[in-house]
Amino acid sequence: ESHGGKECRGEIRRLSRVLREHRISRVQLLKIDVEGDELLVLLGIEDEDWHIFQQVVLEVHDVEHRLARVRALLERRGFKVTVEQQKSEWDDGALLLVPLELRLFYVHAVRAK
Repeated sequence: ESHGGKECRGEIRRLSRVLREHRISRVQLLKIDVEGDELLVLLGIEDEDWHIFQQVVLEVHDVEHRLARVRALLERRGFKVTVEQQKSEWDDGALLLVPLELRLFYVHAVRAK
């Protein structure tokens, strides 16, 4: 893929494979930011690995019912899910403009106790 005029190549691996390769048995917080492919990352977690994650945070651009699909997947895996739509806000004197029609949402999932 081209990025800024330079070709960038990288290996794509499922998250479950990375967990096994590094012998990771617990993840306190999984933050996913992959510009629209968050659902694919979640789908790359195998059934037997979901218990490892305590919290999951991601940003979802709600197109093609992506938000509902992400929420349903996380709830099926035993998480309590909260969703907040991103809004424009002031940050250090600058307005960070997020048009509501973009339908960008923060998703925070915590392992239900």
